[in-house]
Amino acid sequence: MPQVSVVTSVYNGEEYLEECVDSILNQTFQNFEYIILNNGSTDGTARILQRYTDPRLRIIHQENLG
Repeated sequence: MPQVSVVTSVYNGEEYLEECVDSILNQTFQNFEYIILNNGSTDGTARILQRYTDPRLRIIHQENLG
């Protein structure tokens, strides 16, 4: 079981999303889970997230909740 959970909420964040995700996944500490909540983005956010296959990563797509 991971010792740390990292959570990122994103809405239309394609401009900075890769930099954000990569910075978390490239940490020297490895015992964590990374949860990304895509809050109904209408830009390329979902497409970018589909490229990641790291087993520590859990991506949740939901409708925009405001």
